[in-house]
Amino acid sequence: MKLKDFQIDKTNEPLRHTLIRARGPEKLRVILELASKQGQSDEESKVLEPSQFSSYQEYRKAKIEQMEQAVAHDIKDTLQALRSLDLYPFGGKYSHKVLVEGTAHQILASLNLSGVKEASMDEEFEMDKPRRKIGDIIRSAIQSRHDVE
Repeated sequence: MKLKDFQIDKTNEPLRHTLIRARGPEKLRVILELASKQGQSDEESKVLEPSQFSSYQEYRKAKIEQMEQAVAHDIKDTLQALRSLDLYPFGGKYSHKVLVEGTAHQILASLNLSGVKEASMDEEFEMDKPRRKIGDIIRSAIQSRHDVE
């Protein structure tokens, strides 16, 4: 597939190489880092102090809720756009990183979104070589051992 310059800039080397070699229908698992919105909501800008709470546990719970709300506010539009591409993001509750699985076409389309900052392969991906089954690996190891003896 052909990548545009801005798409190349958003991808790491393994993903870039995979997308260039892909025909389109190949399934990929990709980690996307989503961009932050400019500005904060009123709830996000509220400073929480431990003295405002009766216990440290309540303070901690409020800080976590505030962080979740901030992340949700930041990435909600991009998450919706990813869903419209039939990519269903996993994660994004505590950070701006989400995992998506989809075809190479869908992943390439996600790179067009302004809310997608970076993309990288979740794991090494080999298009040319089928994965070996564990039984084949064990048989190969046993055979190699017998060959040495």
